[in-house]
Amino acid sequence: MTDLLPGQLIEQLPIFPLPNVVFFPETLLPLHVFEPRYLALVDHVLEHGRLMGIATLAPGWEPSYYEQPELLPLMTVGRLVRKEQADEGRCNILVRGLARVRVVDELPPEQLFRRLSCEVLPTPEPDDDLDRELVVIRQLFGSVLARMPGQGAGAAAGLFNPEVPPRVLLNTIATSLPLSPERKHAILVADTLAMRAELLSQELAELTVVGNSADA
Repeated sequence: MTDLLPGQLIEQLPIFPLPNVVFFPETLLPLHVFEPRYLALVDHVLEHGRLMGIATLAPGWEPSYYEQPELLPLMTVGRLVRKEQADEGRCNILVRGLARVRVVDELPPEQLFRRLSCEVLPTPEPDDDLDRELVVIRQLFGSVLARMPGQGAGAAAGLFNPEVPPRVLLNTIATSLPLSPERKHAILVADTLAMRAELLSQELAELTVVGNSADA
């Protein structure tokens, strides 16, 4: 099951909740899995279509981390594309983002891991006047990237190719930025690429100003 349609209901989606990660469609997320409940999730996903949701825990999750802490209401469903066994029963997995989904309901805890009913949201399409905004975003991202520890212009050279689809460009840049989960989630929630680009431009401009101040 990989063709997800807007409005489609995924009735028993296993989820991997994370406190500081916002997963975007059309990006790749590597995860090191070691908790028994998530090792069980990986085995289940491999046997049942490979779909899994990557959810973000809402602020204040710490006291109830091993129970059912609140989730931010929108997440990305992905496909588990690779699993590699590690030492001591652990494993490394790679998940490819497919589509945004909205939480409809949480199922009773019959498994070690949590399961949700989720509605697939539409994939935003490019707006006619988005090209100018993307030029600005690429310029700002280049300035930010040069200051990010361990990064260099070559690390994201592919994003400066004008043939990169706008949706992929925006989602990949949003993933890479050092922003709080709440601010990244606000970008994920944006229903149009124009809205997503505007939020991303604001974040990049702020990071550029902060970087310039640090260099002064």
